[in-house]
Amino acid sequence: MWAAVKAKALGIGGAILGLLALLVRLRWVTDQRDRAREKARQATARADQAEATLKADTEIDQEYSDLRRESEYAIETGKMPDNIRDRNRY
Repeated sequence: MWAAVKAKALGIGGAILGLLALLVRLRWVTDQRDRAREKARQATARADQAEATLKADTEIDQEYSDLRRESEYAIETGKMPDNIRDRNRY
């Protein structure tokens, strides 16, 4: 009789231990998935930020080039004094 009770107790204990191991493994996998999602979100945000920065830099460079070209043309045609190259000349 004690052997049967002992066997049942060991069986129940083993089942509880197996369930606990399953829950711990599930928690570990869930945490791993959440960390991967967060890394992916951060990588996407960095890529979007880099793209926006590159676009803004390109627009600024283009605007600067346009203004410089217009200024040089105005200087050549005499519409604007050449105080860009010689600041003492007004």
